[in-house]
Amino acid sequence: DGATISPGMIVQFDVNNSLAFKLADEPYSQHISGVISENPSVMLNSPAEGMPIALTGRVKVNLKPGMPLVKKGDFITSSDIPGLGQVAEKMGTVVGFAISDQLVGNNEVEILLQPGRLFIPSGNQIPVEGKRSSDGISNPDAPLGRTAGKN
Repeated sequence: DGATISPGMIVQFDVNNSLAFKLADEPYSQHISGVISENPSVMLNSPAEGMPIALTGRVKVNLKPGMPLVKKGDFITSSDIPGLGQVAEKMGTVVGFAISDQLVGNNEVEILLQPGRLFIPSGNQIPVEGKRSSDGISNPDAPLGRTAGKN
């Protein structure tokens, strides 16, 4: 696609070639697989296949410019700019979460790389201590991700 590939860029599986990767090029790409890294702890590909793709661990991710600053704990997903990340503001595929705050003028942030899906329970409440009811009072009998009294 002509984009310069460099460390910190988010990659996805190429759906047209099961043995290849490409820069993630759409927000919340369902095929996110890792981040190009200079020194990955766990690598997804062989060094003979191109730049190393980190599968897990601490990595820096390049961010889409002009977005609000990323804060520690924000989940990061792909954006509409190939290879660049952005804060996940809704449920969907993420590449991991920020373990540091983004500095002003810096378009990268360190994340804990854990490709997966962000799920926000109904009522926009993230369960505290594993389970939480809709009125904010812990309910040990409520299933995780559901509000008490609802199925």
